[in-house]
Amino acid sequence: TTDPNNNFLIHSFHSFEKHIPICGSLLCVRQIFSMCIYYCTPYFLSSIFYKKYNISAIDKAVEYVREHYKESIVLQDVLNLTNYSKSHFIKLFRDVTGCHFTEYVNKYRIERAALDLLYTKKNITEIATDFGFNNIQYFSRVFKEYMNCTPKQFQKNGSTK
Repeated sequence: TTDPNNNFLIHSFHSFEKHIPICGSLLCVRQIFSMCIYYCTPYFLSSIFYKKYNISAIDKAVEYVREHYKESIVLQDVLNLTNYSKSHFIKLFRDVTGCHFTEYVNKYRIERAALDLLYTKKNITEIATDFGFNNIQYFSRVFKEYMNCTPKQFQKNGSTK
């Protein structure tokens, strides 16, 4: 049988591949490659951990984040979706993805926002708001934490330092 994760990975690589010619720098290509690895990690982990854990709850949570990342995401909504207790879900999510749920949500939002910073003419405040950050200072702090530069530097230089 065909592994559905393989189809996702192939689609992901092709969607990132179209950005490579317009990058113009190795740093930008590196950033796109890093994003691709980041987005695909849960799917690689799904294959590795499938027999050890019941990860359908994690798949549901990841899918929920990908569909609702521009909205307010509350852990309780994901718990209702997965029918797991808070403590069990938190442990399982961390075991499978290697990060806390909130960290995953923030990373996903920042990576998506980074693409808008590069490929749209929106201002930083608008992008922050579009991706679920209601506080521009918080957005800037989280962005710098994950991307090693400010959103303005990223937008101006087209990549991280």
